[in-house]
Amino acid sequence: MTATPSDWLTIADACLYLRVTRATVYRWARQGRLRLFKVGARATRVRRSDLDLLAMPAERPQAWPALSEAAFAQDWDNEDDAAYDNWRAIYGVR
Repeated sequence: MTATPSDWLTIADACLYLRVTRATVYRWARQGRLRLFKVGARATRVRRSDLDLLAMPAERPQAWPALSEAAFAQDWDNEDDAAYDNWRAIYGVR
């Protein structure tokens, strides 16, 4: 597959695309999280597809349901708060 000019972004465009600062883009490059491409003596470009991959969420969403269930159980599933005694059935939590 051949890359088109719109597949390549300047550092400034990459910053706007992900709504981050230049320092963040360069930090990600130093950390090896983002690859920068030198084009000529002074120009640097970033592939849009690399930015899209970087912006994808990590595998953390699986932890959120367990965390929220534990928090609800701790905060609402008690005898002192009768209004929320049936929160598991109301919110469909097993």
